[in-house]
Amino acid sequence: MDINVYCPSCRAVLRVPVSAAGKVARCPTCQAKFQVPVQQEDPGLEETVSSWIEQDVEDMQDEFDQMLQEQSERERVRKIDQEKEKERRAQDKMEKALQQREIMETALGFQRQLEAEADAASEGGAAGESGQVKVGVNRFVTADAVQPEILRLDPAVRDRQVVKLEKLRAGRQGKAVSDSLERIQQVAAGEENLVSHILTAVKSEATLGEISDAMRAVWGEHRENVVV
Repeated sequence: MDINVYCPSCRAVLRVPVSAAGKVARCPTCQAKFQVPVQQEDPGLEETVSSWIEQDVEDMQDEFDQMLQEQSERERVRKIDQEKEKERRAQDKMEKALQQREIMETALGFQRQLEAEADAASEGGAAGESGQVKVGVNRFVTADAVQPEILRLDPAVRDRQVVKLEKLRAGRQGKAVSDSLERIQQVAAGEENLVSHILTAVKSEATLGEISDAMRAVWGEHRENVVV
């Protein structure tokens, strides 16, 4: 006759001979050793299994409650972070609005000053009898009458620079320079970025003036429209 026993380590239900009661047995599932009870009735086993299930259910409920609590805490922290982000954005908008207001007030004050000066000039007031503003004569005159010293370069500096430039042109690869300058003109006529081609020209020892002339040949020069 066999009886039902359970392994206290892995809770596996085993059937062993009655003669094994009180002896040490090895669980085939987890290999743990345990002593076979002297008497093991099925109702007691069912009660034990039932208590295991109840304990598992309680453990699962505790884990579920803990998960809900952690999720609630994460949601609370997320809402706090969102409120802080809203406050930060509102503060940034306020600071930008104040900066823009300050700029507008400064520009408005400057405009009013210009209008006042124009009115005074048209009436021949502070701008002079003719009503014309002359910077440094009747407007924006400084109290410092000291004239700055004019820097005059020694002509020998130019001569040395010319010799240095001629030496550079004599020692470089002329074809590489001309190819790089021609490539700059080709790229300048399109939409490609010029930086890499300018660097290639510099590495081939093309001068700044030569590179500028190459681009000037395509783009021309800016001429400011003089408005009186």
